[in-house]
Amino acid sequence: MKKITKLTPKQEAQIPVYIKKWVDLASQPMDGKKAVKAVEDMYESMGEEKPIIIIGTSPRNAYFLLILKNKKSKEKLHSQLCSQFYSQLHSQLHSQLYSQLYSQLYSQLHSQFYSQLYSQLHSQLHSQLYSQLYSQFNLQLNLQLKFFYLFYQWYGWAGYYDYAKYIGVKFDEKKLQLFTDFVVQVPFIIPYKKITFISKKPKISWLEGNLHSEADMAIKYPDGYGFHFLHGIYFDEKLWQSIVKRTISAREVFKLKNAEQRVAAIKVLGAEKLIKELGGKVIDKRKYNYGIDYLIELKGFKDGTGEPYKFLKGYDPAEKDYVYIRTHPRVKNVQEAHNFCYRLQMFNVDYNPSLRT
Repeated sequence: MKKITKLTPKQEAQIPVYIKKWVDLASQPMDGKKAVKAVEDMYESMGEEKPIIIIGTSPRNAYFLLILKNKKSKEKLHSQLCSQFYSQLHSQLHSQLYSQLYSQLYSQLHSQFYSQLYSQLHSQLHSQLYSQLYSQFNLQLNLQLKFFYLFYQWYGWAGYYDYAKYIGVKFDEKKLQLFTDFVVQVPFIIPYKKITFISKKPKISWLEGNLHSEADMAIKYPDGYGFHFLHGIYFDEKLWQSIVKRTISAREVFKLKNAEQRVAAIKVLGAEKLIKELGGKVIDKRKYNYGIDYLIELKGFKDGTGEPYKFLKGYDPAEKDYVYIRTHPRVKNVQEAHNFCYRLQMFNVDYNPSLRT
């Protein structure tokens, strides 16, 4: 078969369409009949007999159903079909599909739309969900995490193959269908011989590629189990409630120990409002080719050492908005603040960009 060496304008225009399609598929409700068939087909492809399939309302629920079913089998489970499922998805299906795709695409083109399509799906469905949830699962749910991470990673690949098929790549249709059906319908599985536990899918709320919801959990399963996120950052329910209901004070926001939570909370509540509440005053400003940056001191608020809080208010062209970065309390101007924030003093150079992106 002749290799595909160039995308047409029409094909390029479909890349964001396919990204949205697969991000949306990630949180569509499970079709119970299709999920059962996908599991049975996967078992059959591995030479295993069809199992009894128990569907939980969330990964936690599925895990607890497993414990109730057979507490003594918990340790044995880790070494039974888990690795076999991973091998089937990765070595036998994914690797062969990838090989078929790559052999039919000119390498430069492959690299081009890989970076546009898979990397964006990977970012939203793999990196976001995995990295943001990793620290939130307690130790007894590590098995949940392993499979939650694994199957949402496959959404990126499934979307990648789906688009490749659209532009003309020829796959082994049976293997592609097996891979796709399983990935779409089964977000979580704990496999035994003759019995398996799967979970329904969560509803996922996104904002500009980040997990985010000010109305409810950003990841929410049918039984109410889930996680709160603001701008891609995890919050426990109590802290999340205080932010979205605006009951947290500006002082409490700036004292949040987690820097990422502090930034996300400031985005929701509005930095200008918080800074005004704490007596913020511009003590220096400087014009750059991308806009004006400011050094702001919070006159009515000091840290644990008695030093004032100072923030660099810098314009971010990528965000088309200002960002607020805490800087050293003893900097006197915007230039010093930039040097401190970017650690330029280590190299004995000053911040002076010709272009900022």
